[in-house]
Amino acid sequence: MLSTLLLAGACAGDVSRDLTGLACDERARCVEGYSCDLATQTCLPARGANPLAAPPACSESETVCGDECVELRRDPDHCGRCHARCASEAGYEQGCVEGRCVPLCDDALTLCSGSCVDLASDPGHCGGCGVRCESAAGARGICSEGECRATCDAALTACNGGCIELASDPSNCGACGAACAADEVCSEGECSSNCAVGLVECAGACVDPELSVFHCGQCGAQCVPPRHGTSICTDGTCDVVCDAGFGFCAGTCRDLARDPDHCGACDVGCNAPANAEPACVEGACTFTCEAGTRECDGVCVDVLADPLHCGGCDTRCGEGQVCAGGSCQGECPATQLDCAGVCVDPNTNPEHCGGCEQSCTAPANAKSVCDGGCEIACDPGLSQCAGECVNTDLRVDHCGGCDEACEAPQGGTVRCRGGACERICSAGAVECAGSCVDLEQHPQHCGECGRACASNEVCLDGSCTEDCASGTTNCSGSCTETASDADNCGGCGQVCGAPAFATRRCDDGECTFACIGGYSRCGEACVDLESDPANCGACGVVCQVSDGGSAACEAGSCAVSCSPGHAMCKKECVNLLSDRKHCGGCDIKCRGNQVCELGTCV
Repeated sequence: MLSTLLLAGACAGDVSRDLTGLACDERARCVEGYSCDLATQTCLPARGANPLAAPPACSESETVCGDECVELRRDPDHCGRCHARCASEAGYEQGCVEGRCVPLCDDALTLCSGSCVDLASDPGHCGGCGVRCESAAGARGICSEGECRATCDAALTACNGGCIELASDPSNCGACGAACAADEVCSEGECSSNCAVGLVECAGACVDPELSVFHCGQCGAQCVPPRHGTSICTDGTCDVVCDAGFGFCAGTCRDLARDPDHCGACDVGCNAPANAEPACVEGACTFTCEAGTRECDGVCVDVLADPLHCGGCDTRCGEGQVCAGGSCQGECPATQLDCAGVCVDPNTNPEHCGGCEQSCTAPANAKSVCDGGCEIACDPGLSQCAGECVNTDLRVDHCGGCDEACEAPQGGTVRCRGGACERICSAGAVECAGSCVDLEQHPQHCGECGRACASNEVCLDGSCTEDCASGTTNCSGSCTETASDADNCGGCGQVCGAPAFATRRCDDGECTFACIGGYSRCGEACVDLESDPANCGACGVVCQVSDGGSAACEAGSCAVSCSPGHAMCKKECVNLLSDRKHCGGCDIKCRGNQVCELGTCV
């Protein structure tokens, strides 16, 4: 067949005319000096082998692939390296962004964290990427028309923007806005002097601590629902009911049909070979080969360079041959290296960057790229700052740009939303001259910012006066209740502190703190359970990975990314060519004194 094919054009080695476009034979072979383009099944000049055309002169940002100059960072036919084509996946086309294949979203969708989402309805990206709608006790955050709103649990009522239990709320007792007097409590929907039998008073609310999501087990202990779930209080303990199709795994609700770490059931992790990402489809484990590779017998290979699958699956090169451009040859082209029978370009191959076995590594939320040297390409929507890939729309230390840190006001905290810093004062305080103050009692800002009391006066209820009222204490001109004042907690001058992403509180003369929206308390810190790899989905859930990969927390679920040449086996990144526990494949163990060499126990 090959000889017949050649007669249509010229003899092997005939360079009298350009043979570009000649059909490949049934084994994807071409005449000498040409290689088979597997996408079109036509012959193209091998790099440097066509005497009719001089090598193209490429710009500094371009790389020679075949006989053309390409930008590996954005060419969908050569994404990250030569011949690594981006294909259709999950129902949409892919493009190349920073050397990585990413979805090309429909006009109504936006690319956020590698997925196409609807900013008008997605509670994890509401109105903008990374803007999450937070849930609270008795209320689930939803996204409607690009704005976050709350939907109340069945037993609660929406009042003044919150979800209220009318049977016990002293500000909305029996009906929205029906407040009880200062010396009354709300019991079974009516204002009363005492709670009904069996109920416990918590700040004027008469509740059953065995059932209340606002006071579960004790006053103030709230049950906050996770994403895709509802919180309930049972026998004084918070519990979770997950949405249909979700399972309660590792402290939160996981999609058992699509989560590769909990596929079909909790803690059932999916494996993947090298050059692939684990995937879960309808509760069954599978994997997706990276761009430029295809599946052959359960592994993802580059048929342009793999001597065991040269030009196609199971097409082996003979002894002493190498695979170059999808055809078996005696040696690699001058610009490539022979790495264990594989011809690689050391300027573009991240597994052999600069030399054989010199693998590039990448931090969390990034992929390694070789462009004359090891570099990293951050996931879409992230920026590289100080060696990390961060979301500058949300990170307070890189808000709107690298090293653009937000400064918290005195007595308050700060967060980053949409790349802009937002200062947050504690409840009842406002920002004046860069500090959070209580206008009811601050002598320099009494009643309004900048209104100072005289040296012989104090600030009481927003007005300057000579003496403090009974039950309050004069602390440097402020008439304060030391049982609740975070600046004078338990006594004058005893200032409460708070960790990052929290506001200070003073309860009964004891300092404490409250985490701001989007953050949860884990010990003495406020953390984002959606993205913190040390508290992923729940406090204390640590995302771990062995050498050869990086770990990240995405949407409250641990995600592991393996370095080039490493496979995913039981949530660990391993080298199938040398790992005795996974020699040549996941869970293939070498016995006794055997070692693993090139994927075989010897």
